[in-house]
Amino acid sequence: MAYVSLPAVQGSDAAYERYVRQGREAVAKADRPGACGWVVDLRRNHGGNMRPMLAVAGPILGDGKVGMFGAGHGSAR
Repeated sequence: MAYVSLPAVQGSDAAYERYVRQGREAVAKADRPGACGWVVDLRRNHGGNMRPMLAVAGPILGDGKVGMFGAGHGSAR
């Protein structure tokens, strides 16, 4: 199993860039031949800007839709 922790992130653009860089390095290091799956640890994640988190998780998630937002009355955006 490969493991990556995705803690919460908030702050400046520089903080987001650092988060993504360090997170992608961690994913690349953990992604080794023979790994049969991923453990994505969200225990220290209490929210924040999810775009950097998704940027880190992108290589794990692969192509396609990851999620969407709903307007609350049945229509998705």
